[in-house]
Amino acid sequence: MLSSGTILQGRYRIIRQIGCGGMGAVYEALDQRLSRTVALKETRAQTDELRRAFEREARLLANLRHPALPNVIDHFTEGDGQYLVMEFIPGDDLKSLLAKRGQPFSLSEVLRWADELLDALDYLHNHQPPVVHRDIKPSNLKLSAQGRIILLDFGLAKGSAGQMTLVTSSASVAGYTPHYAPLEQIQGERTSPRSDLYALAATLYNLLTDRTPCDALTRATALLNDDPDPLPPLNEINPEVPPAVAAVLGQALSLKPAARPASAAALRAALRNASQRSAHASAEPLTITEATRVRPPVPASPNHPPVPPASPPDQLRPPAAAGAKKGSKLPWLLIGAICFALGVVVLGPVLLYIAHRARQASAKPSPTPTPRPSVPGPYREALASVVAISVEDAQGVPRPVASGFFADEDKVVTSLAALEGAARGRVALVDQGAKYEITGVRNVDRIHGLALLQVSGAKAKPLSIVGQTYTSVGDKVALIGSSPALEGIYAPGTVSGYQQDDGLLEITTSAGNSINGGPVLNNRGELIGVYTGSRQNNRKVNLAAPAALIEDLVKRPPSPTSLAVAGAKEVLSDFRRPVADSSPAVSPDLEQKIISIVFGPHRDGQNDQSADGEEADHLAADRAAGRIQPEIIASATGSFTGPGLQQTAYIIAVNEENAAHADNWGTKRLVIFSGQNMVANLDALYNSDIVRICDLNRDGVNELLLSGADTGQGITERYATLVDLQQRSLRVLRKFELVREDSCASDLKDRGIMAAVIFHTSAAKGSMPEFRIDYYRARCPLDGESEPPLEQYKLISTGELPDR
Repeated sequence: MLSSGTILQGRYRIIRQIGCGGMGAVYEALDQRLSRTVALKETRAQTDELRRAFEREARLLANLRHPALPNVIDHFTEGDGQYLVMEFIPGDDLKSLLAKRGQPFSLSEVLRWADELLDALDYLHNHQPPVVHRDIKPSNLKLSAQGRIILLDFGLAKGSAGQMTLVTSSASVAGYTPHYAPLEQIQGERTSPRSDLYALAATLYNLLTDRTPCDALTRATALLNDDPDPLPPLNEINPEVPPAVAAVLGQALSLKPAARPASAAALRAALRNASQRSAHASAEPLTITEATRVRPPVPASPNHPPVPPASPPDQLRPPAAAGAKKGSKLPWLLIGAICFALGVVVLGPVLLYIAHRARQASAKPSPTPTPRPSVPGPYREALASVVAISVEDAQGVPRPVASGFFADEDKVVTSLAALEGAARGRVALVDQGAKYEITGVRNVDRIHGLALLQVSGAKAKPLSIVGQTYTSVGDKVALIGSSPALEGIYAPGTVSGYQQDDGLLEITTSAGNSINGGPVLNNRGELIGVYTGSRQNNRKVNLAAPAALIEDLVKRPPSPTSLAVAGAKEVLSDFRRPVADSSPAVSPDLEQKIISIVFGPHRDGQNDQSADGEEADHLAADRAAGRIQPEIIASATGSFTGPGLQQTAYIIAVNEENAAHADNWGTKRLVIFSGQNMVANLDALYNSDIVRICDLNRDGVNELLLSGADTGQGITERYATLVDLQQRSLRVLRKFELVREDSCASDLKDRGIMAAVIFHTSAAKGSMPEFRIDYYRARCPLDGESEPPLEQYKLISTGELPDR
């Protein structure tokens, strides 16, 4: 047992033990690196086989993603223990909640939980490899702060289907719970996804009856002795459960796996159909039978006080006598007619006036609502440090207002997304009007989406940053920021989870875009993070970077850059995908005609526009002697020597004798044609691809992004160069050097793909933009993949490219 205060891996500090068993224990711990509460599960495996199984399953579970499953964050071995680090779900499990209630849960609640859990089981069972939980029971189910059901206790007995049917230690502790385990699991036979369906059905039985279900072994023994099944149908114990629902769960509780529903999806559909049929049956029109006729009231007794009879349906009320009807309603009809006439005379003009004013109001634009709600304590005090951030692009077009806060008297923390497309900007203290120019970006954390701005002349009150401020799922938080009108606003929310890969907090909130970059506070008013905005993956999530990352950003040695480079979002090229084939569709006759012009006698009158005549003379002689065999390998159209021209650029491989991969298989020529006339014949600097044609400075003349590659010892390296033509000579604008490295065919231990994404800033017309290059890394493609998926690439470094 680990004592409180123990630190594992220099990162996880034990708070308390929250569960134990024969094979280990579960602890609540603090992740000191990311300032969050985690669940740390300890397993004491005594054999190498179990240790290997733990490693295998830890890797498997780390890749699971479903709203009803906790995220596995980390796994490691320390001392005699092996540990899984998982998302901490606070609160009581369903077993404890059921004991506190002292009565079954409602049918609607349990059916909703069943639907969510069966969706999770469908995900697990269809995972590759399939995952079988093998220990579903009420104590392994928790309700999140948002009311979602969460299936816990992964790591006990699961893995590929049938792989780990029974997990035991030297203490002979079985990896299942008898009252919820199917017969095949108790007997040590092969388990399957249908084993989980039995355990879930037994769990639902418990939740709907507040009775522990009879174990499968006892049931099997009774049936062998020709005795009745000791597990009665659900609806016999709880009349609220419709017979159709009880029948579906009874099928899932069959002792024979083959008699259960074929899959989680099948059981989910059967439960939905059964509940819908039951609801429809209960909503059918009332049929008049002896059982539905109005009964006289039951005589009062000491145990049954008198109850007034319920009003019968209209169709069951006896009709009143005709005379009584006329005599009772006629005076009221006369009185109603008189009142109506008086209302028309007296109230008519008033109502017409009101309607007229309403039409006038609807014709006018509605006034802009004031976005400032009252900011309650203890959050109000933080507004003294909160700023509105307004930026403009290079053309002076304003970007949406975002938020931030002072972390030092002249430094502001915000979301990196708030700077996208910016060329200049300023910050303004909310409710005060004090404005300060942003002079640069002191530091960025591109992985977590943070930026530290340097502002000019500010001496503001900073927010206190304590990196050891911890959070848990379900904690209530407040997001503070600025409205576009520079007024302080806030949005309440809760911590709903954590991003496994980057440690960001997931927050349930209705915050607007202007709060992006603002501080996130706990219910004591302490800073716990910065809101980095919404992201849309498979689902929309609101994210915040925890306080530990803010503290690291502020204390890190400065790495200054310009606002424009930090916020650059225009992609020049993304080398995470292979360079597209730019081979031209050129007929053999046209290719030979172009090559004859390019490599013919240089001074024959038609090639005198070539930029490097001596080289052309040399190549012409080599071609005449058969020492080279040129071919066109890439082409693109554009305006390369002047605006508005229709020109074609070709890259021609010279294919020299004895050329090797070390020099990209020989030199390349970049030639420009206007129709049939060659206007430039230049050294292509060993580039073999035209990646992109662009006009970055918007002068009407195109730049070319060229690329080439070298291969050696199973490693392919690609580089890129941005060029243009100035007075028919090649001008290198930026040399990007290495932009992709693929070592998957090598013998290196750490094989993979490193690829660059090149961004450029927004620039004024006639000016070249600045560039930033971000490097990503991914694993090698799996079988059946041509390339790793984009989501596999992780950012490893970022940097501004120096001017040439």
